[in-house]
Amino acid sequence: VEAMTLADRIVVMDKGIVQQVGSPEELYRRPANLFVAGFIGSPKMNFLKGEIAEPGAVRLDGGASLAVAAGPAGNGAGIVVGVRPDGFAVTDPDAASLRGRIVLNEYLGRESYLHLDLESGGTAVVEVSPDLHLPVGQNVGLAVKPGAAHLFTAADSRRIAA
Repeated sequence: VEAMTLADRIVVMDKGIVQQVGSPEELYRRPANLFVAGFIGSPKMNFLKGEIAEPGAVRLDGGASLAVAAGPAGNGAGIVVGVRPDGFAVTDPDAASLRGRIVLNEYLGRESYLHLDLESGGTAVVEVSPDLHLPVGQNVGLAVKPGAAHLFTAADSRRIAA
């Protein structure tokens, strides 16, 4: 957090190896790989595993599908979709492919974080307005906001350029 607020440029290292060098905004908005994506930001980026179903679509493990702006050529390519907590919109669960059950509504004043158990397996944290009062146990649908999906290859964890 201190580096993000004070530095003009940051070097992110993992086990002594430089992963990315850039401004705080570059690291946050265009992480070079899964390590940087998970390291920068609080709460951490959500990671959803899946594969390219067709150009512009990802089939997540568990069967949900997401429309994405970019992707590698070739169906069946392993992929990880990263979405920051503010990159989701809560929707009607009956109209959504990606659904989850609220296990915690973390009210923080200016924002609330919904902690979800996803139907497709795994978990997600979603930032919502504190005025949105959703009880624990309620099912919600999730949509990825335009431009909010970060794509990484499953094989080497590198970012896939849009």
